[in-house]
Amino acid sequence: MNEKSYDVVVIGSGAGGGTVAEGLGPLARAGYRILVVEQGARLKEEEFTGKEAEMADALYEDGGGFLTADGAMTLAFGRAWGGSTVVYTGTSLIAPKRVIETWRVPGLTHADVEARSKRFMDENGVHLLPEELLNDNNRLFVEGCAKAGFKAEQFPLNLRGCKGSSLCNLGCPNLAKQGTHRVQLPAAARDGVESLTRADALRLEERRVMVLGRGPDGLACVRLGQKEPEGGCYENGNDERDGPGQGKRELNGRFFPDIG
Repeated sequence: MNEKSYDVVVIGSGAGGGTVAEGLGPLARAGYRILVVEQGARLKEEEFTGKEAEMADALYEDGGGFLTADGAMTLAFGRAWGGSTVVYTGTSLIAPKRVIETWRVPGLTHADVEARSKRFMDENGVHLLPEELLNDNNRLFVEGCAKAGFKAEQFPLNLRGCKGSSLCNLGCPNLAKQGTHRVQLPAAARDGVESLTRADALRLEERRVMVLGRGPDGLACVRLGQKEPEGGCYENGNDERDGPGQGKRELNGRFFPDIG
């Protein structure tokens, strides 16, 4: 069994895990070894085609049709390097105070959430689109609201270089949407944070999590705070789609939950 040592392991690379990874960058620069484990694949820029038949399976869990246990509804959530920030519409809002208070998380205040949200909104380029970039769907919606006596307002979006293609939910082939895969994760990587993609975290135990790797690497073990053993390990930054061969990876470590 191949082994590798880390000080911190983050499970997930979306809005929670991706921002946590970036926040741990100073520790990585200081010499701490940090790993992000992501269930989905890391796609190359040219693989974002905007074609639904291709992107649904590449970016979504169960192709975007994840069925709840009771069979009452389906859910569409991301399964890719960057999580659901790759496939959501780009709408970026600050959670209302009443929502934060309902969570009843000790020590978590709306002022804190608001300050952190504004930081990431600035970092990810959240803004209102100029009128000339609004597509026909949105212009017709605004006109319809006005005729019905309502005032329509924009949602702020995290976009840079938007072409109005309305393909946000398919990962944006124009690479305009600024999710964690384009902002926080690259920043974390520059600081030395590593990523392992195509890896399913199956079971969390005491200082241990079972991970099923969908690739040729086989069984690997990540331990905290130990000297890196001699010998090979799985490759860092696996950028390929799910390939043939499956094996279990056994990770030993301390895991920190993400608060979104």
